[in-house]
Formats: sequence, structure tokens, C-alpha cells
Amino acid sequence: MPQVTMIDNAIQILSAAIDEAPNDYTLFMERGKLYHQKGSFDKALNDFIQASEINPDSRKAEAYIEIISEILNYRYKDIYNP
Repeated sequence: MPQVTMIDNAIQILSAAIDEAPNDYTLFMERGKLYHQKGSFDKALNDFIQASEINPDSRKAEAYIEIISEILNYRYKDIYNP
């Protein structure tokens, strides 16, 4: 059974908060940062995209989207180009 970390607990708390306030930009940003820290880049990207949709003027959300996209493009290049 995988060990539950402090990051996992924080993600659960933020997820519950998002259920209560699904249009809160800050909650998606914070959860996205935690997913990024954890290495769950796909989930992080989804949260940053959601944050960007809620607050289209957010430079932070756009910056994180670029960062995660770069990671995903770099990380999986070998799979696509053996």
C-alpha cells in the first residue's frame, strides 16, 4: 500500500475545497503546484489550464502551463522517437 504523504493530504484538502468552490482560481493554482511537486505533471497541467480558464489574465497560470508542457515534451520524446 502506498504511503500517504503530506502533499497527498494537502491535495485531498484542496480537492474538497475545489468541490465547494469550483471557480476559485487560487485553489487550482495551489493544487497544481502540489501535483507538479509530486511529479504528476498531467494533473498539474489540468489544474493550471483550469486556473487559466477561470482567470485568463493570470501570467502565473500561463507560465506554469509552459513549464509543464516543456517537461512533458522533453520527458516523452524518446517514446515517440526511438
